[in-house]
Amino acid sequence: MPTKRGSAAPAEPGVDEFAAALIALIQAARRTRGRVQSQLSDLSAAQLVALDAVAQAGVKGVGAVAAVIGVAQPTATRTVRTLVSRGLVVRAADPSDARGSVLRLTERGERTLQHAGGLFRDLLGQAWSDMSGTEQDSCIPLLRRLTDLLDRLSATP
Repeated sequence: MPTKRGSAAPAEPGVDEFAAALIALIQAARRTRGRVQSQLSDLSAAQLVALDAVAQAGVKGVGAVAAVIGVAQPTATRTVRTLVSRGLVVRAADPSDARGSVLRLTERGERTLQHAGGLFRDLLGQAWSDMSGTEQDSCIPLLRRLTDLLDRLSATP
């Protein structure tokens, strides 16, 4: 019989191990992001994530940036304001909506994001080379599938 989330019903076999492994992966990803961020001394990890989100969704405004990084719009607004003040992002009026604004990276913002991406590639390249060919073949499709599943869960009320 289906139960509501958070109920005390016994978990399906393997769910606890899956949850523990996923939490460990998320924590390791945060540590890796922190390692890259520490080499970009003037940006916090949250600002680095927001900078990447501006690159992805800035033309749709702060609301879209907030959705990409999974924070409330006021939090994204504060972070974007900091990125603007540091010369990494520019804000302009939205030509299709006078009440809104669009965001774009400045040259400095693009360089910063490219540098961070290079640092991530270098770190993750080490992990990639430590995997067998079979692990590499299965890794990307599994990570994409897991991302899709988690995105679907995060969209569920």
